Amino acid sequence: QARINAVQKFHHDGFAEIEINPRFLLERMPVIKDGLRRMTETDHHKNAFSSYVPFRDELGWDHDSGLIRREEREKKWFFHLYRDTYVWYAQKKAPVEEYTDFFCAVAEVNERAHSAVIQFAELWDTAHNPPLSIKDRFQSGCAVTRVLRYLPREAGAPDATIHFDRSGISCHWLSTKPGLHIFTPEGEKVNVAETKHDRITLFPGKKWAGITAGKYGPGTPHGVIDPERNQEGV
Repeated sequence: QARINAVQKFHHDGFAEIEINPRFLLERMPVIKDGLRRMTETDHHKNAFSSYVPFRDELGWDHDSGLIRREEREKKWFFHLYRDTYVWYAQKKAPVEEYTDFFCAVAEVNERAHSAVIQFAELWDTAHNPPLSIKDRFQSGCAVTRVLRYLPREAGAPDATIHFDRSGISCHWLSTKPGLHIFTPEGEKVNVAETKHDRITLFPGKKWAGITAGKYGPGTPHGVIDPERNQEGV
C-alpha cells in the first residue's frame, strides 16, 4: 500500500519518498564520504580521476563520468559513476586500488537506485496502464550516481538555481545537511527528509516527459540552498 501511495504522490506532487532499510546507507555513506574527500584533496588523484565522456545519449547529451569541479556559480565537486567507471580508470592506470571500497559502495548505491526506479515504474504501469511499458524503458536504460562535495562559499554566492534534471527519474539518497527544495505543480516549495538514512526521494527529470509523451508534466523543478555556506558537506 505504501508503494501505491508513493505512485499517487509522485503523480500529484511531482515526487515521492520511499522507505528503505537504514542499514544500507549507514554502512556505505562513511566510505563514500571518505573516498571523495581523499580524492579531491590529493592533486595527483584529482588529475587521475578527472572526468571523461564514455558515451552520449539518444539526445546527444554527454554522459560524463569521474571527477568534475564546478566553479562558475557553485563551489563543489562532482563524482559521476556508471557501471563501467571503475574498469575504465583501472585501464588508465589510475590508483583505483586505493579507492576500491569507495567504488564498490557507490556502485551498490547506483545498482540499488536503478532497481528502485524499475520497481517504481512497474507500479506506475499497473496504476496508469500506459501504451508502452514505463518499466521496460527504465530496465533497458542505464543509471548514473552523482556524489557531491560542497565547498565553503562566501556570503552571497549563489547556490544551485532551480532546474530540471536530465534523467528519467532521479533518486536522491542522502545529504549531510538539508538544502534540497522541490517545487510541486502548484508551485509549493517542499523540503524532503534528505538527512535521514531510512528513505530516498524519487522525482522525474526531463526525459520523463519524453518517456510519457508529456502526459504527466515536464519533470520536477528543484534547487539547492545551503543554510550553512561557510561549511562543507557531502
